[in-house]
Order: sequence, then C-alpha cells, then structure tokens
Amino acid sequence: MSVALAGGLTCRYFCDVDDKGYVITNKKSKFKVNYTRKLQHFAAYMIPLIVKYKSSVSGPIEDAWGDWVTMGAFTLLIKPIRENVTFFMYQFNSLDRPEDRPNTLKWIIAGNILPGLCLIIFWRWALSFTGQAALAFIFIFITGIGDGLAEPVGIAFGKHKYWTSALGSNRKYQRSLEGSCCLFLGSLYFTTMFWYAFDNQYQFWITMVVLPPLMTYAEAVSPHTIDTPFLMGLGGLVLFLVSHVTFGWR
Repeated sequence: MSVALAGGLTCRYFCDVDDKGYVITNKKSKFKVNYTRKLQHFAAYMIPLIVKYKSSVSGPIEDAWGDWVTMGAFTLLIKPIRENVTFFMYQFNSLDRPEDRPNTLKWIIAGNILPGLCLIIFWRWALSFTGQAALAFIFIFITGIGDGLAEPVGIAFGKHKYWTSALGSNRKYQRSLEGSCCLFLGSLYFTTMFWYAFDNQYQFWITMVVLPPLMTYAEAVSPHTIDTPFLMGLGGLVLFLVSHVTFGWR
C-alpha cells in the first residue's frame, strides 16, 4: 500500500485528474501510469517473500498466507471505496492505465497478480525438493524488474514496433523490440545475480543460455496484461528442470 501510495502521488504530481480523481493522460503526455504500475507487480510479488516471520518455518503455507494478505489490500481499491476515499484513489491512480479502462483492476488481479502469486508458491515448493527454492527469485526479478523496465524503455526509446492482443479483446497493443531487448538483458543479469543458488556450474550455464531467449519470446507473444503467468510459468519450469542437472563438480 505504501508503494501504491507513492506511485499515485507521483502520478498526481505529473498528471491532471478529473472530477472523480482519475488520472488524465494521452499519447502526448510525458509521464505514463505505465511507469508506476509495474511497481505494483514487483511489490506484490516480493513483499510476502522478504518480510520475515518470527518463526523460522518457511514453506507453501507461509507463502500463501503472505500472498493472501497482499491480495486483501487490492480489495480496498474497488470502485465504491476508491471513489469515496481519496487515500485509496491515490493508490489506484498508480496502476490505472487509461488504455486498460474499465478493466484495470480485473486485468491486473486476474491476469497478473493472482496467477503470479500462485505460480511463485508452486515453483518455490517444487524447487525446495532440490534444495534450491532461492532460484525462484530469478524469474520473479525478471518479471518484476526486467519486464517492468521493458515497458517504459519501449515507450521512451522503442522504434521497432510489433503488435499483440489482449485476452478476451480484439484491441491491439504495441510492444517494441527495444523493450524486449531490455527483458533479455534483465534475464542475463538476474541469472548472474543469483549464481550462488545453483548447485553446480552446469546448471548456471544452461540457464544463462536457455532462459533469456525463452523469457524474451514468452513476453513477446503473451497477450496484453497477462504476460506475468507466461513469464513465471515458463521461467519456473526451466529452472525446475535445470535444478535436476546433477553431473559435474559442486
């Protein structure tokens, strides 16, 4: 909620709002809600994992409880509440892309946050059998930061455009090769960042070769607003398979 509030105040600083408090932007606006919206993704995925419990116990039940509390915060942003309480409208402003209206909350929850959290719980549980649950942070960072940066980079510097669709809609949305390149480089960086989580060198190098192009392709072909399940599902699968590579030196 603090991240959302900071994002909403940033949007209010750079953009005008209508009489109900919704941010007004257009194609000529220098600031886009797209920039602050991705912060919601990253905060929702990471906070339940980095907030430590008093107990040393950690597992799918503890992860699910943290995710459930996180999801509860989003219920405060439904229309009847946000339009009557400015504090919550500020938070909603940080994720309300004009092109997603009137499906903003539905798409970000059903298409991204909820399936993303479920996949994080599942893959951390699956990876725990090889003692490498920390590998899950790789696809979380790629999705939260790599994909998060891809959108603003594409908006600011994207010259080579391609089109994708939204799930359940015929409307087309633009993406760019420059944005996709950002995700590719992010995949390389975050795999390197968590090198210590791999059991052996072969796991690391296989991931470095295989994961970046697959994640980039998944983001490029995934429908608008639901790229998170594609990225986390594929990223988790690759890392789970790689975690079973046991030959070589430890």
